[in-house]
Amino acid sequence: MHGRHKRFNAKALWLIAGLIALMIAACNDGGDDGAGAASAEGAGSASLYALTTGDETVTDDEVYVAMDGDQARVYQRGSGAGAVFCLGTYAVEKEDGTLTLVLSEESRLQARERLALCLDKVSAKVDGSSDRAALTDIKRADSRLEAIRLFLGSELADEMDIEDALDAFENDAELQAVLDEILSLKQAFFADAETGGNPAAGLLLAKARLGTPLARLMADEVVLEVFYEKEILGSLLSDMDAVDREIALYYACAATVMRREATGMDELDELDEIADELDELEELSVKAAVIEGRYLSFLTEIGYEDEDTAVDVTVSSLWNGILWEGILGVFVDVDTEQYDIKVNVCQPLERLARHCRLAGDAARALRAVAWLDRLAARTDDGRIVLKGDAKGWTSPGSDITLRPVKDGTLTDDWRAWEQWADEIDRRI
Repeated sequence: MHGRHKRFNAKALWLIAGLIALMIAACNDGGDDGAGAASAEGAGSASLYALTTGDETVTDDEVYVAMDGDQARVYQRGSGAGAVFCLGTYAVEKEDGTLTLVLSEESRLQARERLALCLDKVSAKVDGSSDRAALTDIKRADSRLEAIRLFLGSELADEMDIEDALDAFENDAELQAVLDEILSLKQAFFADAETGGNPAAGLLLAKARLGTPLARLMADEVVLEVFYEKEILGSLLSDMDAVDREIALYYACAATVMRREATGMDELDELDEIADELDELEELSVKAAVIEGRYLSFLTEIGYEDEDTAVDVTVSSLWNGILWEGILGVFVDVDTEQYDIKVNVCQPLERLARHCRLAGDAARALRAVAWLDRLAARTDDGRIVLKGDAKGWTSPGSDITLRPVKDGTLTDDWRAWEQWADEIDRRI
């Protein structure tokens, strides 16, 4: 726990120091000596500034500050789902060569509540409700989400048969010949359906023609193992509604933590723990997306037609139906359920990836807001005084610099960032 705390403290301290530097540079009016190179363009306009640093330990998330008169609005653009979190609105006081950032208790409480509301929105989007929860309510022995995490985080997920099959498709000439034969039958079926106007009429003929190449395909041990392996995934993912409820509880738990004053070690440890759990959900999202991509590639290789292509949906559905029926025929005398890959494996994996994708960004936002609280606790009434130099504005003792945003794809109007933060639930 202490080692993890130290790593977290170092990263978070760099982040907050950078945020302070951002706000200073945005508010300085500038002067003849060049110290105001990152100055605001006027009290009546809002300017956007980005944090830059040469330290690789700083979080990869992009942090921006929008200045509006005597207020600094801090935003975090996530690295995972591209979400935008509002990290609070803080008062600034300018004097010659210095800027004071006021981390008042009221502003920090508002920032925490704003983040909690965002997390509530995400929780409701995942599960249709937003229940308050504690971490102890989530991690249970019968957790379906935990079972999925254990499998996808194990060596089994690192050495799946689906990878061997895709490799065989690329390098095995005999298998490639079978796949080419199935592809020719598919193209003929689509051509007949387009010219004949009645795709159902060619089903029996196509089914009969598919029998031999499918039998040869499924006789290959590598391919056959994929169909047995996917039953494990089909079983794990069979109740995604229950998995969604558990994922939603993590976001709701994070919201609960944000509504609590983080002043003692117990509260800080709890925040650290829930942030770590959210980071693991982000890793699960990546894993699920990768595995889903492999199974979709496998389906394409063996002849499935993507319903998003230009082919008529009715025709592609008929083709996929007879292809799957032919595959099931191989397992007539085998005790197996043979979960449909597309419906029972790929779709749940896509859903799992989508609902967990925002978790890492949420974890980083939790830590950033909490560190603003810690920073304020070490100061006199939350007042942070900073100075500029000829190169711009930097935080004392660091190489963190604030520069005006010149990227035309980013707006310099903080109202747009406010809208993005308000609509964070749409990112999933």
